[in-house]
Amino acid sequence: MKKFNRNFKRTISSLMILMMILTLVPLNVLAEEKAEGVKEVSAEDIVKSIEGAANWLIENDEGDPVWLVIQLARIDKEIPESYLNEFRKEIKDNKGEFKTVTDYAKYSIVASSLGLDATDLFGYNFIEKIYNVEDIFDAGEYSSNYGGIYGLWALDSKNYEVPEDAKSTRDNIIEKLLAVQNNDGGFGWAEGQDSDFDTTAMALQALSNYQDREDVKACVEKALNYLSENQQNDGGYVAWETDSSEAVSQVILALTSLGIDPLIDERFVKDNNLIEKLLSFQLEDGSFEHVKEEGSNGMSTEQALRGLIGYQRFINKDSKFFDMKDSRLVEFPEEPKISFTDIDKASDWAKESIMKAAELDLIKGKGNNIFDPQGKVTRAEFAIMLTKLVELEDFDEKEVFTDVKVNAWYYDAVMKAYKAGIIAGKGNNKFAPNDSITREEMAVMLDRTLKLETEIEEQEIKDIDKASDWAVNSIKLMSQLGIMTGDNGKFKPSEKVTREMAAAIIVRVSELD
Repeated sequence: MKKFNRNFKRTISSLMILMMILTLVPLNVLAEEKAEGVKEVSAEDIVKSIEGAANWLIENDEGDPVWLVIQLARIDKEIPESYLNEFRKEIKDNKGEFKTVTDYAKYSIVASSLGLDATDLFGYNFIEKIYNVEDIFDAGEYSSNYGGIYGLWALDSKNYEVPEDAKSTRDNIIEKLLAVQNNDGGFGWAEGQDSDFDTTAMALQALSNYQDREDVKACVEKALNYLSENQQNDGGYVAWETDSSEAVSQVILALTSLGIDPLIDERFVKDNNLIEKLLSFQLEDGSFEHVKEEGSNGMSTEQALRGLIGYQRFINKDSKFFDMKDSRLVEFPEEPKISFTDIDKASDWAKESIMKAAELDLIKGKGNNIFDPQGKVTRAEFAIMLTKLVELEDFDEKEVFTDVKVNAWYYDAVMKAYKAGIIAGKGNNKFAPNDSITREEMAVMLDRTLKLETEIEEQEIKDIDKASDWAVNSIKLMSQLGIMTGDNGKFKPSEKVTREMAAAIIVRVSELD
């Protein structure tokens, strides 16, 4: 999944305010009786842990930025403008289209945490994308229980309405989740897979709103027994001979979602408790380890932060982590205007087109506010421009060109263009994605993209005899339409296309009636 901004470099000093809000009274004395042998964990411990984890994630650009935004919102702190801008940009850049239900669900949860409506997220209905999936447990290339789990998280985050005739209703999802529970009470990442602690805890989080249903209640009790019986005496969980922190974080969030205090529930208090066990993974710099003595880990820190926030909300009697009806509306800043520091290097006739093409997201800069107007456009880059200009069908095959691998950043665009008949390669099963595109190649690709039934008129192009036979008609059409105009009556078919030329051409195409 393309992920919004990996460049989080802000601090959240406002977390310190929590130190003044919470008392330093041990949290576990809130219970009428403290279980024997339970170590005291103070509110100060929790606040310091949350503050340290959040700061470390931001300062070190670690963890999943989507979850970090959700977590900052759940402690009701101001979200830096850069976070909000990147979130909005990710949705708009993808035109609201993502590959899996879990993607739609995560972004829906972000929206809910920010007080937004996920049925109208910058003009896109993400909730409909969830409930109108034929099989919400289908993750594209494989089946996964996470589709159902994430789906319930998202639908319930603001109690979004689901039509009775939806393909995936809440009842459908719950019934499937109950059906995939293993005999030992746990859940695996997919049906038929062995139970694991993390997935079991996540399933409990998703089912927590329905625990009054008799069928769900029985499922929850079996899952809790599974987690209790497999908990180690030190409060943790060992999987694949590894004593890791993530399962502890997820179980804390599961228990608090179910209204269970992990510090006093006898099933989960052994020689140690879950909170104390989790804090034992935290390092002095605020980060958490996956396994002790292995050093800081972004995913472990992010999940620990989520678990601690869930526990803090439980103690404060706030709504649980995924119940976001209490979220405050976050006001988004005005969309930043695009600017390039090297725009003065562009030709005068191209400057306006460069800015318009960038604003329409038809062509991107080269990073660091640089456009590089005189740089050459590659065949792969132009394929991407075309996929932004027109909607093309996905490509089902794995590989057609030997030099276009499935993990290449341009793979999807090139393959969509191939399926649409826009490109045909350069022979020997090669596409030459990094070759600079010529004007005649661009004319042909545009002609195939537009598929116009326009009669070609006679016109004088002084160097048309220098064009390849397969490009002559396309060159004449692009010239006739004023899309590619040439210079002093010459088209220059073999000339390489510059980025400023491409910007002007792609804008002209976008403005065709």
